[in-house]
Amino acid sequence: MLTIETECQTTEAQAKEIVNVSVQIKKLIKSPEKKFTDYFKFCPRSMAFALLMIVFCFLFVLKFGGDALIYSCLGVFGFSFIIILRVYSSVNGYKKHLLSQSGNVTVIFDEDGVDYDNHKDKKLKLSWEGTAFIRVLSECLYVVPKDMMGVMICLKVEYTERVLSFVEENNIGIEVIK
Repeated sequence: MLTIETECQTTEAQAKEIVNVSVQIKKLIKSPEKKFTDYFKFCPRSMAFALLMIVFCFLFVLKFGGDALIYSCLGVFGFSFIIILRVYSSVNGYKKHLLSQSGNVTVIFDEDGVDYDNHKDKKLKLSWEGTAFIRVLSECLYVVPKDMMGVMICLKVEYTERVLSFVEENNIGIEVIK
């Protein structure tokens, strides 16, 4: 059994990575080695492009007059801007929530699976049968469920060696992707 007790202090970089992985968990389950879209870069760039196209459409209407096609483009770019803004505000809100978390967390790896307890309101269990793989990224280690019904458990990357040693020593047949 491996017990990891840690403080729930998330850095900005860890929070961004956790948010990006959480938002794209379905993609991760299907393609474990695939790279992730960084929503904290993608959303502002997409909003800037949509805003630029809205301005372009307005200028086109002022210069040449409008027709159905220009007004349709204006509507599409305006709608796109609003959707992307909502996505960005959601991921940013989730990041702020992660950054505001505090307290102690206990994660226990045993022969049955992984237990997570934040000593407040969350006590989670992910069995090894329900685990697809362990993915190690630059900021965190993720224990990923086989389907969307399970929970994903993440730890700071500093615990990687201890977790991988436990998995290897106990012959737990879980793939580790670095």
